[in-house]
Amino acid sequence: MNRSEQRIPNLRTRGRENRRKLLEEAERLLLKGHGEPMKFSDVFEAARVSRGSAYRIYIGIDDLLHDLSSEWINRFVEFMRATDPGKQVETWAELSDILISRGADYWVETVTPWRCSLVFGRTFRKATVLPCEK
Repeated sequence: MNRSEQRIPNLRTRGRENRRKLLEEAERLLLKGHGEPMKFSDVFEAARVSRGSAYRIYIGIDDLLHDLSSEWINRFVEFMRATDPGKQVETWAELSDILISRGADYWVETVTPWRCSLVFGRTFRKATVLPCEK
């Protein structure tokens, strides 16, 4: 668990709103910059969140991007939970077919931001940028 995840339950209304703004701006900047590296200051300035408030929520850019990827995964889990196979699944093959099909559906719906996302290395500067469509 990263530091921001430990702090999120303690955020008040304004803190939760600032977190939402930071996540939205980080995703928007990733898309706009086609996955080019960005600084934490780029995000909090674009989100119109003060430096102090941003650092109360996140340690820095790595922490923010980790939270952004966690949000995507959490939405994926919710998407999969909402899957209704239409009948009782009786074999592992049927289950795997459903999971692969629904996983592909989710990928198609969310592919743009994640083509521009990062494969995290030890630090942001060492991360590998995946190509994204222009």
